[in-house]
Amino acid sequence: MIVRFVVGIAVTACALSTAAAGGFGIPEVGVRRTAMGAVIGRPDEPSALYHNPAGLVLAPSWEVYISAGLSVLSTEFQLAPWDQSNRFLGATPGADGYYAQVKPSRAIGVIPMIAAAGPITDRLFAGAAVFVGNATGAAFDDHAVTRYHLIDGYVVAPQAVIGAAYQLVPSLALGATVGVVNIRVHGKRDVFPIIQGADLSSLTGTSPLLVLDGSGWAPTWTVAAFGRPHPRVTWGAAVIEW
Repeated sequence: MIVRFVVGIAVTACALSTAAAGGFGIPEVGVRRTAMGAVIGRPDEPSALYHNPAGLVLAPSWEVYISAGLSVLSTEFQLAPWDQSNRFLGATPGADGYYAQVKPSRAIGVIPMIAAAGPITDRLFAGAAVFVGNATGAAFDDHAVTRYHLIDGYVVAPQAVIGAAYQLVPSLALGATVGVVNIRVHGKRDVFPIIQGADLSSLTGTSPLLVLDGSGWAPTWTVAAFGRPHPRVTWGAAVIEW
């Protein structure tokens, strides 16, 4: 039995004006990915079920694999003023034209995984895993200049998969996984009371609170290939849909 643990730390910094985004994901699942960024072309640990399931053919025996990752984000935001924002924020931009920098009071992500994989026959390999490929969240002070963008929010997406790989020839293996992901999202912010130029603050107040929560299930799949044309050369390719 092989048990491995990993802790990864990601540091980001960015400056924002008006922006639209689809969320933040952490692909650092597993020891090799976190340490080297090398899992597609050399997927020799059970985290291959996430990155390149064809790499299951590298398992010499059945293994149980545990990865526990933590991402601590260090970030600051600078917002540019927008229509009547000074009036409701009670703040004025600095000489650079932006509001003062704001740091989130919480910005973290976790990346746990447990998997088991091993050979069925000389050429057929299989495995199963449960992991969270995206579990990130952040929070800002209720009275910060970011309150019309975000006060509190998170995305959590646990996933369960089963996979298999087959060694076609000594230099080529194919693999695939199928699974299901449960996506849970939460968002909390104040709604800016100027909507399409109309001031609704007399009806809604200056900080009407909006809280959105949702969840859903979706299928996932991966198809992949792994090659070893030379003992010192390996390659990999994967299409991951989720």
